Amino acid sequence: SRIREQVPTVAVVGYTNAGKTSLIKALTGEKSLEPRDHLFATLDVTMHSGLLPSRLTTLFVDTVGFIADIPLALIQAFAATLEDALMADVIVHVRDMSHPDAKNQERTVLDTLTKSLSAERKKLDGMITIGNKIDRLGPNELEEMKSTTSHNGLFLTSCINRTGEM
Repeated sequence: SRIREQVPTVAVVGYTNAGKTSLIKALTGEKSLEPRDHLFATLDVTMHSGLLPSRLTTLFVDTVGFIADIPLALIQAFAATLEDALMADVIVHVRDMSHPDAKNQERTVLDTLTKSLSAERKKLDGMITIGNKIDRLGPNELEEMKSTTSHNGLFLTSCINRTGEM
């Protein structure tokens, strides 16, 4: 089992269509992953093994995307996402920085995690935030974003172009 082998897990969470699967594919090189550009492309939690630059084997958990006012039919799948986030060693929050409603999407994810993981507050405090899809931003938008995010721990990236900055 994963616990017996002490393989660290990283739960990759975020609003639906933020690029969670694309990030995992970029980190693991797993060819079977096929990110799709539509809502709820991932309806089941899946796990993918990868190596960190330190050569440490890590299990990345691809979760169901968050959404405001989640439909009743998706609540069970979404409950598994919250459970996996609770069990993970690290939570990575992927944000679509090109989305016109990115701030409200972030609020939905953080509010849901805060309510669900209230007993695990330190997991939220240690959460890593990835600002994805910067390839869709214009040069001025990107420069403005870099200047406003340089001190808040947001890592800007494009999983598709495999580029990123801190």
